[in-house]
Amino acid sequence: MIGVVVAMTTAPAYGGTYAVSGGCDWFPSTSFPAHIQVFGDCSSLRVRHVIGSFSTPQGADGHWYFFAPPGTVLGTVQMQGVVNGSAGWESSVFTETGSVLAVCPGALCPRSFTLSTGSLGSMQLILRVRCAFSANCPNQGSLKGAVQAQNIVVNVQDGTAPSVAVTGGDLLSGWRRGTGSVSMSASDNVGIKVDRLLVDGSVREQRVRQCNWTLRVPCPNGAAQLSLDTTRVSDGQHTLGVQAVDAADNVGGDSRTVLVDNTAPAAALDAEVAGGSSWRAANSFALSWRNPPQAHAPIGAVKYRLCPLANAPGNGTGCVAGQRSGAGISSIPDLVAPGAGEWRAQLWLIDAAGNEDPQTAVESIARLDNEAPAVIFREQALDDPARLRVSASDPVSGLHSVTIEIRRRGSGAWSQLATDRDGTDYAAFVDDEVLDAGSYELRARAVDLAGNERTTQARIDGQPAVLELPLRSPATLRIGVASRRCADQRHARRCRSKLAVAPMIDFGHETALSGQLRVAGKATRAGVEVWRKVKTPGVPWERIGTLETSPAGRLRFVVSPGPASLYRFRYPGSPTARGATATVNARVRAATTFEPSRRNVVNGEYVTFRGRLKGGLIPPDGKLVELQVFTRRRWRTFAQPRADAATGRWSFQYRFEAVRGRVRFRFRARIRRETSYPFHVGTSRDVAVTVHGI
Repeated sequence: MIGVVVAMTTAPAYGGTYAVSGGCDWFPSTSFPAHIQVFGDCSSLRVRHVIGSFSTPQGADGHWYFFAPPGTVLGTVQMQGVVNGSAGWESSVFTETGSVLAVCPGALCPRSFTLSTGSLGSMQLILRVRCAFSANCPNQGSLKGAVQAQNIVVNVQDGTAPSVAVTGGDLLSGWRRGTGSVSMSASDNVGIKVDRLLVDGSVREQRVRQCNWTLRVPCPNGAAQLSLDTTRVSDGQHTLGVQAVDAADNVGGDSRTVLVDNTAPAAALDAEVAGGSSWRAANSFALSWRNPPQAHAPIGAVKYRLCPLANAPGNGTGCVAGQRSGAGISSIPDLVAPGAGEWRAQLWLIDAAGNEDPQTAVESIARLDNEAPAVIFREQALDDPARLRVSASDPVSGLHSVTIEIRRRGSGAWSQLATDRDGTDYAAFVDDEVLDAGSYELRARAVDLAGNERTTQARIDGQPAVLELPLRSPATLRIGVASRRCADQRHARRCRSKLAVAPMIDFGHETALSGQLRVAGKATRAGVEVWRKVKTPGVPWERIGTLETSPAGRLRFVVSPGPASLYRFRYPGSPTARGATATVNARVRAATTFEPSRRNVVNGEYVTFRGRLKGGLIPPDGKLVELQVFTRRRWRTFAQPRADAATGRWSFQYRFEAVRGRVRFRFRARIRRETSYPFHVGTSRDVAVTVHGI
């Protein structure tokens, strides 16, 4: 077999080339099937006349055609084969433009051939046998017209880029994290062999389609879906590209902008429950926070979890969770707790890409108690009837306050009693010493730490809580300065004792007070408190001691020297007896020294009267002292010097005039009562001064 190499003129260059191997995608044709056969398979193509006792008319032919796909041309061709043509028959390999690659008859024919061409630039390649040179070409005897080709490789030149478009995918929907996808459509005249995904020009994924290189259009068209692991690119904005490579390596593409963020937000700032962690009765909590600065994806949601405060870390028993969404969300105005109790509210942020980190959770405390406390009156004890007791409890938030109130039946106003904790109960004292006798209603009110309130007017047995006052036995206390008066009545001498409750006492003297305590008409031994208040504005009562009465209920108290004072004697009462109070007004006379500088003077000379107030407690601006002279049968004031506030000393210089003969005058100092001075009216001793007139 003789090899033939045919060199062709090079056609204009195209963008890319691909090879079609074999004869699978060639098309057969014959104008005279009974005389010319066209047959073959992917490995070999054949055309020949049919041997028989007949002839084939001129012009009859049979062909194998290879058509370049639309938009392409034939490039180089390689094949091996045999051509045979005699007795008017012709076999050939040629293009539709007339370029003959192999032909017989011709020199060295019949013969084998090997083709390795340059670029053909044609649209068709043809293998043909025909009756060309005789009116009737003989079919009898041996084979006279035939062509056979094998090892066929046709290179197709294509300069058309694929048509590519991005059609969708979750990578295009805002900020993305993790792995996402993009869908694309791609079509080309010779099919798509490779789909690519690029980020900022760099290929991130490439998928090869299933192509059949024995076909003229070897690769399929259609949609594709590509994926991207965004964790392998930096956070931020990127250009996402898709490309399609056709069978001839021409490339087409499309692009979109993609937003990537794989970094979870930092912890929320200044998270707090509105109103703090105090207990509340309404099951709605407003939770707010500040969002930290975001480098890329903004905050788009928040997750929260409510767990019992008593849970240990990692214990999810009783927990509930939820999520709220919203651009830049920074509050949950209506967070609802699963029930009453103390809850740990945890929240962490989610950005628009879906990044979150529960380890950044911040905590606030929410306390809910939406149930009112329990409260009821207990029965009073017989040995303490004035002590009211109330049982009150609140198992969730605990009690904030318990108050007991009382009002007289028919009255609209309630009066609150001083209420204290007494063991497991709450107690208040009904002072039937000061309340009028009559029927009274009771009311107890309990308020828990969440503000829930319950009020009751019932006892534990279901009966109304009412009282009839007084509850305790009466007590009487009498005390004062005792005096005794006796008188004859009907041939008998009768004496009566009297207690002065406002005795007048000379300065510096002690005074004894006496009295008796009786309870329910009987003398009683008990303790009596003694209180004192100096009779100066703003001075408070001061407890100065306690007296114990005798078995006969008698008591004695000595008022020590000092300023004018009120003395209060208080029997506080007992659980079964009312209290009693007696007050003694100890009025102490003011006192001062009084001395003239001279006892004998001549008319026209001066005498200085001096003195010092006793007892101190002089007002800051001093104390007026009246200087008096006894004349015309009564005391008359002629001067009012002021005693010094620090020393109590005073003085006044007086000149005698118009005195005739020898006259003896009596003088004294008088101290008047003043509100700011704790002494009653007092006078000094009388002093005589003799004046010698002209």
